[in-house]
Amino acid sequence: MDAKLKLSAARAAVLVEMPYYADILYGVEYVEAPGLGTLGVTYKGHILYDREVIEAWSVPQIAAVLRHECGHLLRDHKSRCELACADHKLWNIAGDAEINDDEVKAKSPLPGEPVLPSKLGMPDGLTAEEYYGKLRDQQGQQDKAQGESADGAPGEGEAGEGEGQGDPQDGPAEGEGKGTGGKGQAAGEQKAGTGSGAGQPGDKPGAGEGWCGSAAGRALPGEDALTGGRTEVELEEIRVNVAEAMVTHASSGRGTVPGGWLRWAEKQIAPPKIPWQQKLARALRASVATKAGAVDYRWNKPSRRQAGVGFEFGSPILPALRAPIPRVVVLGDTSGSMGTAEMEVVVREGGGVIKAVGAEVEFGAVDTKLHTFKKVRDAREMAGLLVGGGGTDFRQAFEEVLKPRREGRPDVIVFVTDGQASIPEHAPVGVQVIWVLCGGCRTHSMPWGECVEVED
Repeated sequence: MDAKLKLSAARAAVLVEMPYYADILYGVEYVEAPGLGTLGVTYKGHILYDREVIEAWSVPQIAAVLRHECGHLLRDHKSRCELACADHKLWNIAGDAEINDDEVKAKSPLPGEPVLPSKLGMPDGLTAEEYYGKLRDQQGQQDKAQGESADGAPGEGEAGEGEGQGDPQDGPAEGEGKGTGGKGQAAGEQKAGTGSGAGQPGDKPGAGEGWCGSAAGRALPGEDALTGGRTEVELEEIRVNVAEAMVTHASSGRGTVPGGWLRWAEKQIAPPKIPWQQKLARALRASVATKAGAVDYRWNKPSRRQAGVGFEFGSPILPALRAPIPRVVVLGDTSGSMGTAEMEVVVREGGGVIKAVGAEVEFGAVDTKLHTFKKVRDAREMAGLLVGGGGTDFRQAFEEVLKPRREGRPDVIVFVTDGQASIPEHAPVGVQVIWVLCGGCRTHSMPWGECVEVED
């Protein structure tokens, strides 16, 4: 059977059992990608396919992989990756695990050896963020063990190695060089090439390492040459339509929807609520604007309007207006109750504070005392200062931060913590404190200061 005909048959097979996929299956753009060795999906809604792979797979297998790739788009794994991850390969594997536990329960015949939570030693039903955090922990333990076994030499192993989302383990693949896309014979068709670069053995699309495309957080070779696709507004409309169709299908008694997908659908069409990131950004902007917007007159530099009145003897001297940069301190709780996911919140939100301020901030890690208090310019520098692991008592840290310094007292303190700590009895005078509360054991309020609770 011709590849395009098999793709059409696979779409029809999906809709027979799961008609709620209609909007996504017919809303994406299908693009041939010779040599890709798999199917992939871009964040603009292109489904890339290799004709040889389509010809090798059965129609039910193609249908299962189509649902999988569309799942990355529906669950918006690209945007979630930008918020949560630093390792795109591990994130892709985590997203695969989030999708495939439902696919297996629906008895989808995914080809090859798909990524499953059970194969990763993890339970079903977790989010991609949770799987990613556990994979990072596994990778750290594996690297440490390999380093010790090599007499101190750094290890090179990676968690999740050898696992794919259901792509063929021995499919043809060309390498990682970027190619160019061109017009197909039919209107609206393209071809995405993967080039002829040598690549790295075992680390290319179709080799089973979790490489589904930019919609899954890890871009495929040749994606940058593609045109067309769908806008984010169009994709969001598709998500809502699919979610509504899932809920309707589940409530009509015409069949069942996998539990993970039904939970996603209900959340997708639930009344909107303000994300905690927006709450934090708004609180920080309000605090910083109060200080940065305060202006004062200075005579150490002439006003830019001085030329209008002249520089001659006897002319009035106009002072210049100056807006001071606020002194912002970011404190991260590094006590034993803060895990890997919470530390990532410290670094991610600390980096966001730096961008909002537009200048260096002072950062300190805190358990029972203040560690490594210094100025940082980006989140990477901040991550290198995360030390601690002891008990939790913030009173000494506040005393140290509020000590008189040449720069003066802080204007704003952003404290990322689970809130399980001893803190000063009263709020510091003249200092805006924003508590960013995160973690599974977090408190939901603090006795003073503004609280922003990180959603799971």
